[in-house]
Amino acid sequence: GKLVAIAAAQFVKEVIVVEKKEIVNGNTSIDVEQKDHVHILLKRGLNELVKLCPDIKERLRSKGAVEYDMKKNFHWWHYGGEKIRVDSDFFILQQSRKLLEDVLMEYVNESPNITYYCKTKFIEFLTPKNNLEQKIKGITVQKDNKRFDLSADAFVLACGSPEITHKLFSKKTPIVCKKINLCYYSRNYKMIDSVDWFGCASSPLFPNQTQGGVILKTENPEEYIVTLSAYNHKQSGENRIYSILEELPNKKIKEFIEKATPMTEWQVFSIR
Repeated sequence: GKLVAIAAAQFVKEVIVVEKKEIVNGNTSIDVEQKDHVHILLKRGLNELVKLCPDIKERLRSKGAVEYDMKKNFHWWHYGGEKIRVDSDFFILQQSRKLLEDVLMEYVNESPNITYYCKTKFIEFLTPKNNLEQKIKGITVQKDNKRFDLSADAFVLACGSPEITHKLFSKKTPIVCKKINLCYYSRNYKMIDSVDWFGCASSPLFPNQTQGGVILKTENPEEYIVTLSAYNHKQSGENRIYSILEELPNKKIKEFIEKATPMTEWQVFSIR
């Protein structure tokens, strides 16, 4: 949503952002569930970001984002073996979601034509009477227990909320739900011992091997995020997590966890 606002602000008179979260110390990422998850900016995406935010690389690096050669410093078990590591010019930028959103929020705050409504709840779409073309002329929102309308010439839905999506499309397009049955787990670790990589991954090999895992360095000293995933996994709780580790063909992930010190509890995310 922040990136959409930054891009649109270069072409329109005013951009209005409606955000249900609270802004804390200039950003809205404090209470996002996946705030610790590491986001990788690949070369093409980073180049596009620079067009909108010219000094974003410098801002991220100054706050600790890790820039490295992915073909050399990323250990990747993929399709039955570890990829050969070589020197290349395929450099990426790696940081937590929180840091990335914080820096994007700096650009939002610096833009004179972006209005930001935080702690504001979407209520409904406003449509004209006899709306045969099903056009939207505005939305009703609620802030501090007060409801009011916001009008605009165009709307961008960037939240991914199934509730809002259903309100927008259900009258025109039937909503079909598909079961995904994917679970993933993440945990922050501190690793004092040096490793010769900034990322280490084991990809699933469908349909027989449905578990995956990745370790990624964050912007913070000695901090790494471990994320494990499983499709249609039957076990529960801690047993499920450690059974995933046992089934991963890349044993470096399990070895890392055995040596590193956990900084948080396991977080569980389900996509049903």
